[in-house]
Amino acid sequence: MRGMGGRGTGEDGTLEGHTDTQTHNRHSASLAARSGGELPVELELPPTHRMHHSIFACPVSKEPTTPGNPPMLLPCGHVLALGSLTKLARGSRTVRFKCPYCPAEATTAMAKVLHL
Repeated sequence: MRGMGGRGTGEDGTLEGHTDTQTHNRHSASLAARSGGELPVELELPPTHRMHHSIFACPVSKEPTTPGNPPMLLPCGHVLALGSLTKLARGSRTVRFKCPYCPAEATTAMAKVLHL
């Protein structure tokens, strides 16, 4: 079979003149480039490495939350910092706003504080 710049593919599906490793590395590099430098792979970590930290960075403001600006859980399940919710609701606890990540609407009063 011809293609890919005039090179044929071998019986194993790799480009002629390329090893499986070279083909895999090119594919991985392509995935990494499309995903901002990280490969979309989940790794199972051993129990000794399953630690977490309680620092949450708001996806809207990109700032870490603090006790004065805690993470808030919206009814749709998305989490934003209180400061971001306040800006979206224009300072009101009853003004409805659209979640920045889905079509759901909420008010600041509907959000719950997350204790990390």
